Amino acid sequence: AIAPFGVPEAQLFRQQWHTLGRRQGDTPPVFVEHEYLTDLELMRLQTFPDNWYLYGTRMERAFQIGNAVPPVLARVVGEALVSAMDAARQIKNQITSKSA
Repeated sequence: AIAPFGVPEAQLFRQQWHTLGRRQGDTPPVFVEHEYLTDLELMRLQTFPDNWYLYGTRMERAFQIGNAVPPVLARVVGEALVSAMDAARQIKNQITSKSA
């Protein structure tokens, strides 16, 4: 689970909606304690460098990581925009050179 500490215990152990009211075999339900991912693990999933610093409470840091645009994605989108702008500039230059 990615949720930060402070999530209500009832929410952690809530069954999925499609299993409520159904018998799940002869054994009682097994409750699994969730182990939370660390800030570093979350940051690596988002492709942040290991030396990146975060500030605030655990929840604030989790929101910073979760709401961020991953650096690798930002680079790829930026490169695609530059490529598209270069192509548009070349087309514009071809059109203006033919009309001159």
